[in-house]
Amino acid sequence: MISYTAVMKTNPTIIISRTDNLGDVVLTLPLAIYLKQRWPQSHIIFLARDYASAVVKACPAVDQFLSADNLLTLPKADIILHVAPNKKMAQLAKQAGIPIRIGTNRRWYHWLTCNRLVNVTRKNSLLHEAQLNFKLLKPLGLKTNFSLADIAALQPIQHSTKPSAKISKFLDKNRFNLVIHALTNGNTKEWPMENFARLIQLLPLDKFNIIITGTAAEKLRLKLLLQTELHVQDTVGKLDLVEFVDLLSHVNGIVVGSTGPLHIAAALGIHCLGLYPAEKGKSPDRWGPIGQQAHYLVAAGSMSDITPEQVAAIVQTW
Repeated sequence: MISYTAVMKTNPTIIISRTDNLGDVVLTLPLAIYLKQRWPQSHIIFLARDYASAVVKACPAVDQFLSADNLLTLPKADIILHVAPNKKMAQLAKQAGIPIRIGTNRRWYHWLTCNRLVNVTRKNSLLHEAQLNFKLLKPLGLKTNFSLADIAALQPIQHSTKPSAKISKFLDKNRFNLVIHALTNGNTKEWPMENFARLIQLLPLDKFNIIITGTAAEKLRLKLLLQTELHVQDTVGKLDLVEFVDLLSHVNGIVVGSTGPLHIAAALGIHCLGLYPAEKGKSPDRWGPIGQQAHYLVAAGSMSDITPEQVAAIVQTW
């Protein structure tokens, strides 16, 4: 069995496997930054689903994106970290003969496919998801205890230096550019659309340039926010993920539910306000945004308990 010490003397190729949701991927990118800091000459491969590729490629520590969609074999590597347990990826890693295969001992198939098991339980943990990711470094003899401030300082997503011409037309250099991303693709309970509309009305037009984002499939649900009298910029269905990340790189803030765009914005270091339900397993203690200017509100009961006035008061301090 190849030891950690033997691998450390080389410039290891490391695969980080995170094949679930976009927000989960973003919260795993600090791990890539830390590994690159420890091994500057390492080759870091991030294994994720295709739809997350734009975000992964915006991480300066990732040397190669590898799509998990329809994957049949894994490339040669020294280490694989199964951050999100995935039976197929665990089997492919063993078949590829990757010397150090690390996974949680909470999956039976890891006992058959991994040769370094870590006692990490996520379901009832009091730690943040991003902190739990670092626990998988234990077999490598690396630091495993990180504060949220430590993780925020790793800055996992790089700003684009200049917005594209397409993005520039939605920006106003004389006002605060604020993105409103009202929907969460069903990932969590959502703040009522009427509250978002009221929030827009509360923000002074001479100070805020409001940009509404969402997918083409969400256009009808966002109709209330796209009324002419609200004087908003409509990007709904007009941006792919690469362009959306570019937009977030150049706006000043975002108001959003607990979903992937919140974590992207937090990782970019812009002002962000996440709106969370009072629901077990979905609290900001576990899934909160991590960034230098990240904020959140938690509903006391229903999502309507968070008022537009509360949100506006926070946003206007930005």
